[in-house]
Amino acid sequence: MATSIDGLRERWERMNPSEQRLVSILGATLVVCLVVALVAKIGSGMDAIERKNGDSRKALRSLAVFRNAKAKASSAGSEITIPDKALALDSYLEGIISEMELTSPTYPAPKESKSGDFVELSFSVELKGLDINQLTLLLEKIETGSKLVVLKELLVETNFRDKEKLDVEFKIATYKKAEAEAVEKPKDGEAAGEEG
Repeated sequence: MATSIDGLRERWERMNPSEQRLVSILGATLVVCLVVALVAKIGSGMDAIERKNGDSRKALRSLAVFRNAKAKASSAGSEITIPDKALALDSYLEGIISEMELTSPTYPAPKESKSGDFVELSFSVELKGLDINQLTLLLEKIETGSKLVVLKELLVETNFRDKEKLDVEFKIATYKKAEAEAVEKPKDGEAAGEEG
């Protein structure tokens, strides 16, 4: 390395002053161009981050407005009649997903859990590669499409391959009335045989 530096020094000393001035100007121009390119790259990266943050803020404001509107609607006394037969969650969700032109996931069989006079039917769905605006619109359509469908859980992660996209896993549920349990009445002969 010392020999290469010595070689450059000798070459510099052999140049006449006008050549040395031109090489100095060229070197300074190269440094200025590199600095300008670096600043432009940082600036465009900051613009991209600012756009992404703006989209996130917009989505959060939209969710807050939606949540407040839903809270006002529920406090206004709007009652929901739970039907005897549950809404088909897979058809409901497929309609929304196909309307938004998203890739259809696989729909598992709904899990049933009884709570008092009602039965909750729910399942989890996973969608990959959504942007923040698609996610906002999807959640809004799910919760406003039917008063019988609710979003129970929501997990959002950044997509591994594309950091601008999101992978979403959510659980939706609907409700139906619990079926009345049939009580067996003893036959007349059995009742009489037990007494006698």
